[in-house]
Amino acid sequence: MADQRSQELLAYYQEERVNKQLTFYVKRAKKDGRMDLWMRVGAGLLLLFNGLLATILGISQGQTINAQNTQTAEARTLDSQTLEETTTTVTINGNTILAVLLVVIPALSTGLLSIRSLYQFESTKYLFEQTKKRLRKKSNEPLDPNDQNALITRILEIEEIIAAENQQWLATVSEEGSADDINGTATNNN
Repeated sequence: MADQRSQELLAYYQEERVNKQLTFYVKRAKKDGRMDLWMRVGAGLLLLFNGLLATILGISQGQTINAQNTQTAEARTLDSQTLEETTTTVTINGNTILAVLLVVIPALSTGLLSIRSLYQFESTKYLFEQTKKRLRKKSNEPLDPNDQNALITRILEIEEIIAAENQQWLATVSEEGSADDINGTATNNN
């Protein structure tokens, strides 16, 4: 009876804890990989577009921005005093819009790269992929369902892998240091 209960417990644990955690790691690794790629490509395309706009503006105007300022003066007499009124007219043309875009686009590109650094998509993707591999390896190791100690040890080892990932993730997103610094241990998982 104990053997059957152990097998049921292991099957339940495998389905409800391990498989669901593996599914989470797979989804997050894919999502973070896509976000990292979009951030990199988006920033590069914005800078490429900016270079093209600069080239177009340089060719069309000999590298100068053409803004027309006109001043008109008109004398008026008010209570026997003469005041001079100056009017400035700025003509907004296509080149002015290009010049504004040349300033805004690099800022957008820098913003994308800053978001990428803030959320550390590449690091978290790698963390989830490595934890997924460790979890699959541990859960696929052969286990004698008759050995209660082996069953308990397996569950504790899997929980340790998940807890280690959680600490590493928290350390990664908080930028306070690595999980090894938090735990006071250094491991090399090659």
